[in-house]
Amino acid sequence: MNQRSLREVLDDDSFEEPYKVTNRTRSVSQRAAQQGFGASVRLATGRVYTDEEYDKRREEVLSTPLP
Repeated sequence: MNQRSLREVLDDDSFEEPYKVTNRTRSVSQRAAQQGFGASVRLATGRVYTDEEYDKRREEVLSTPLP
């Protein structure tokens, strides 16, 4: 079986995301969650990454050596 590394799978461009998450998207989602529309505690408290924050965090995690 041909297995790919985690980095290859995460960097695969075979699918397109429907939209880009920005700071504006995050703030609108946070306000909507606080008002009860899709009452998600995670969204209401702002625990959502923008695409740039996610990419930065992903690179940090992938570059961390395993024990």
